[in-house]
Amino acid sequence: GLTAAEAAQFGNRDIGADLEVVPLTDWDPNSFWYELNRPYVLTSPNLPTPEPVYIYPGTVIFEGTNLSEGRGTALPFHFLGAPYIPSPEKFVARVTELMKPYCPVDRAGVFLRPCQFQPTYQKWSDQACNGLQIHVLEPKRVPSFALALAVLRAAYELSDGKFEFTPPPYEYNHEVTPIKLILGRLDVIDHLTGPQFDLNAPYWADGCSEYGEQVGRNLLYPRQLTVLNP
Repeated sequence: GLTAAEAAQFGNRDIGADLEVVPLTDWDPNSFWYELNRPYVLTSPNLPTPEPVYIYPGTVIFEGTNLSEGRGTALPFHFLGAPYIPSPEKFVARVTELMKPYCPVDRAGVFLRPCQFQPTYQKWSDQACNGLQIHVLEPKRVPSFALALAVLRAAYELSDGKFEFTPPPYEYNHEVTPIKLILGRLDVIDHLTGPQFDLNAPYWADGCSEYGEQVGRNLLYPRQLTVLNP
């Protein structure tokens, strides 16, 4: 929820580097990119348009699993699936069911379309994947993290034991299971795969309020940070 400069100031609290920030003028920090009427420059090869940016904070977690996050297709981070998903329709139905106590899908700013896709590289290259496509309808309403957790849990339940968390290495770490690095908790697999799964459980918001209070002191552009669960 921070700009690059705000994040730099936040990280510099304990470093004390000689950091100079030039604030933007005439910019509303509550704006989404689609409201600015400005051309979008892709921030990475797999974020070619603004749409996947709105769901990337959640769907990036699938880098730590053997579920395809759509890399190798024309819609990375929109397509989610794998050959072991028995049915796209069952997949969407289970995700919808898991989301309902937290935020019904029809209120989440997205439409989930059952589909098949075939990546041309990376996970499940040249294999047909059963899954779903996330259509972003209202970016400001998308609970990307909760939605991704529901997708992960649905894939785990429907996979007949074929869903897997990818082993190390990941990025800079050669020892810790990637999903633990991505989600920042060493016990997260137990909560993702345990007998009780609830998006409203306090676990998924643990530390968020404290984080909001800390970063609130580093905001260059006044606004209200809303901490959601999860």
